[in-house]
Amino acid sequence: MKKLADNREKIERLDSLSPAKAHSNCVFREILHSYEEFKARVDASNPIHHRAFIEILGDGVFSRLTFRIYGLDKKGQMIIFEVRKLALDFYEQRREYERLVEKYAKPLGSTEGAWIT
Repeated sequence: MKKLADNREKIERLDSLSPAKAHSNCVFREILHSYEEFKARVDASNPIHHRAFIEILGDGVFSRLTFRIYGLDKKGQMIIFEVRKLALDFYEQRREYERLVEKYAKPLGSTEGAWIT
């Protein structure tokens, strides 16, 4: 019961804040899976960065490559284009990463790296 009361108290404190105060230090992010939508919304006058990371799945036979491009939209909010691909080995992952960079990142002038938040 104490935990429920603590959670209720936290919710009441958040509700008492105005929306501007509650979100003034937040970085809003939206993940998009449509490249066309990302291209239409991204503000090309700000830096655009891309990166990828690998997750090992199950018993280690498969892995998932997650490729992301980070940018700011015209309202200054962070948007992320994301593609996920299954891969079997390191070489396949590397080839897929290079293919995704050629197809999605280079046309936007994206640099390799990530947003630091």
